[in-house]
Amino acid sequence: MLSTCDLGICYKSSSPVYTTHSNSVIEQYPGSVGTTKSIVNIAVSPDYFKTLGMQLLEGRDFNALRFDADSDKVILNQAAKELMQLKDPLGNILTEKGGRRREVIGVVENSIMENPYEKVRAARFICDPNWAGYIMFRIKDQVSFSKVESSIASIFDKYNPAFPFEYKFVDQECGKNSHWK
Repeated sequence: MLSTCDLGICYKSSSPVYTTHSNSVIEQYPGSVGTTKSIVNIAVSPDYFKTLGMQLLEGRDFNALRFDADSDKVILNQAAKELMQLKDPLGNILTEKGGRRREVIGVVENSIMENPYEKVRAARFICDPNWAGYIMFRIKDQVSFSKVESSIASIFDKYNPAFPFEYKFVDQECGKNSHWK
């Protein structure tokens, strides 16, 4: 039997944890005098950072009860804060190519997104369920996957019967990337 106490659940626009598929061009930000910055763009759910154990260093997370209210907000990683040289990023407005404006509400610690042997790329996280392409589960250490696998599979079968329940383990996928070794 599956218990929500056994795992954390979140969504992300790219998968697995260590890949990115989209960049955004930030055209205006405090201190930008005719310069633009290209940063990784990742859509996540409000529980993404908590689920992955990523520490929020400044500000707040996305609002899980009203994430539509955060559709014009953004959380930066440390690398993005440093790239744009933002001393006090909270409350600043970033303007994307195309004119969309988003307010910085938080800064999260850097995490491995691609290659663990390369510098962490600047990234911004937005809360947009329309970009949700992957659901991620983090099973608590004391819970075995075999205990929850059938419960998770039955939920997927109930709500999305046209697609098979497929899963991968981040640690095993990382081990397959021979260019990292």
